[in-house]
Amino acid sequence: MSGGQATPRDSLSASQAEEVDRICIRFERAWRDGQRPRIEAVLAEAPAAARPALLRELLAVELELRRREGESPTLREYAERFSGEDALVAEAFGRERPTAGSEVAVTPPPRSRDDDGLNLLFGVLALQMDFISRAAL
Repeated sequence: MSGGQATPRDSLSASQAEEVDRICIRFERAWRDGQRPRIEAVLAEAPAAARPALLRELLAVELELRRREGESPTLREYAERFSGEDALVAEAFGRERPTAGSEVAVTPPPRSRDDDGLNLLFGVLALQMDFISRAAL
């Protein structure tokens, strides 16, 4: 992470970081083979010291793979699965930590003017392919 902020991986020894990498590679291979292992099960088998860093990496891998498969994972879904890990879950979604008492109160990442054009393009394509209605666009 930029900005000089420490990440869970920063506190790992070299051997622990290598173990996190090995676990992530196995996790991703299993997903690609159609097994869809649960992050919770993988974490339970990992050393306690490596779990925060491993959770961070596994969240990123799983979210990317699910999105590639056309799924729309939600912050709420992962916040419920990993209660107590709000900051890591929110980070995986590219957002700030949810505030207390809110369902999904997050600050979206900064937008650029390019985002508007891309959003419009995707919206028009979705309309043409009957994925959304004209009113939704």
